[in-house]
Parts: sequence; C-alpha cells; structure tokens
Amino acid sequence: MMKCVLFLSSLLTISTIATAAELPYTPKLTCGAVTNLVRTKGATLLRTGWKKYDRYVTDAAYCQPSARLLPAVVTTTDNPACPVGYRCRERTD
Repeated sequence: MMKCVLFLSSLLTISTIATAAELPYTPKLTCGAVTNLVRTKGATLLRTGWKKYDRYVTDAAYCQPSARLLPAVVTTTDNPACPVGYRCRERTD
C-alpha cells in the first residue's frame, strides 16, 4: 500500500512540474501578448519566474466572492511593469 501511495505521489509531482513548465512565461513575451492572453481567457495562470507562477484575472467574476482584487503587474520583454489585470486574494479584514 505504501509503495502505491509513493508512486501516486511521484506521478502527481511530475505532472505538476510538467504543467508549470507549459505555462506562458511572461519574461519571454511582450506586454501586449500577455495582456491579450489574460483578456481573452478571463483568468489564466502565468509563469513569471523560476518555479513562480500565479493566477491573473480580468475582473472579480473570476474570483471567489470572499476575495478582493489586487492590481497585478508582471515583467515582459518590453515592459518591466506590465499591467496584466488582477490577482484574487482572500480578504484578511
């Protein structure tokens, strides 16, 4: 049973790493391409650095009702502070 759990855990880790590697990598894209990607999908995951990624949205409709919107910027090839939309964050107040 323990071998099965370890095997499944390994598969999950490998699939997570593979998925993260397939995310759009903002430092290699233009600001226009990244903002267009977020705008057309409404919500998407973007990789912004080595093992660093987050979910970016166009508006509150893509967040949980208890979340708030925070303006988000990412680094792109042509803009070190490209405004791509928002990130959803749980309220702490």
